[in-house]
Amino acid sequence: MDAEKEYTLICVGEAAKVKSLKDLLPFQGEMVIFTASEYVVSEVKACGFQQAYCCPDDPSMIVNICKGIKKAILLGDELSTISFFAERIRSSFTAPITVVTRNKQYPKHLYETIGIKLVVFTTCDNISFLTLE
Repeated sequence: MDAEKEYTLICVGEAAKVKSLKDLLPFQGEMVIFTASEYVVSEVKACGFQQAYCCPDDPSMIVNICKGIKKAILLGDELSTISFFAERIRSSFTAPITVVTRNKQYPKHLYETIGIKLVVFTTCDNISFLTLE
């Protein structure tokens, strides 16, 4: 990774969310992808992404992998997975965090209490509009 360049961190909670990344493949040079498991990492890499990692528990490892993160996007429908990623991101850097979820069971305010800046409730897995500035 280029230390001077800014990146978007995309966290993928479930294997079912990997297909939403396919439209982003041309922009992979501007992204780092974290997943919740090694299986999901293998699925992401099978799509062609090179900078995909299983999210480490050690915050210092996250900072070493993720230099220059300008924003973070969490893809997931399970609150436990979203909380897992949010905790690690907040403890590692100050990038704003956006959650994209199909789960409308929890109110926006709940996500805000765990450090999420923006919540996008959706029925569509296309997130390319969030990665473009």
